[in-house]
Amino acid sequence: VIVLIRPLFRDAVQYIGVACLTFFLIFLLQPVPEWTTLDFVIRWYEIFMVNLIALITVYDSEKTNRKLYGALQLLRKQEHTLAMEQHRSASMLMNILPSSIVTKVQEDHIPLRAFSLEFKHCSILLCDIVGFTMFSAGQDAAKIVWILNDMFTKFDDECCALGVEKIKTIG
Repeated sequence: VIVLIRPLFRDAVQYIGVACLTFFLIFLLQPVPEWTTLDFVIRWYEIFMVNLIALITVYDSEKTNRKLYGALQLLRKQEHTLAMEQHRSASMLMNILPSSIVTKVQEDHIPLRAFSLEFKHCSILLCDIVGFTMFSAGQDAAKIVWILNDMFTKFDDECCALGVEKIKTIG
């Protein structure tokens, strides 16, 4: 009977109260032989002790379950935070480095400060538009986008014509 009604009660004290009431009813409904007062007291003491032990056990179990649930919730929150930070870190790396390097660093678990590649023949072109801020301040936004798009397209076309690999365009 107690096992069947346990899911109906959330609190351990309610459960033990129902258990005590059930045991008391079972005790009262049993046929009573010629009991002396001492037999009655011993029997009542046995039922009381069983219920007391059950109360302590259920209370301790409930307390442990609540602590574990709290710890599990905290762990889930920390895992979510860690995943978000890892995603943010990967996004930042993808904005700075070529995706092939980011993938290699992440797959091989190499610290970025220890990662290096060697190229025998390599040139790096850094291009800065001098006075761009002053120039763009007096221009229409659509015109600025068109000028930059035209410039980047010409750089891309030259890369293809020369057979070189463009790693990243920033700006």
